[in-house]
Amino acid sequence: MAHVTYDCVELEYSVESRKEIIPLRVEANYVSDGWLGLLCARKLYFDFSYPENFNSKMDELIAELRKKLKGKKKKGLRIQRQELF
Repeated sequence: MAHVTYDCVELEYSVESRKEIIPLRVEANYVSDGWLGLLCARKLYFDFSYPENFNSKMDELIAELRKKLKGKKKKGLRIQRQELF
């Protein structure tokens, strides 16, 4: 059996269940390749790799999540932001 990583399994699950994928970059200058590169090539990603930009990127991510969830009924789901840095 080929080596399968957890991230590959998670990707397979998200595709099969038609879940939205929002890539986050957490390592500076990281460039994805292989299957991850193909997946992320046309997706908007949020770059959290620079601590000085963390709060502004978190605001952008929350706005994107709210936009994607608008109109979907999710009881009890609230997106709130707390200052982390």
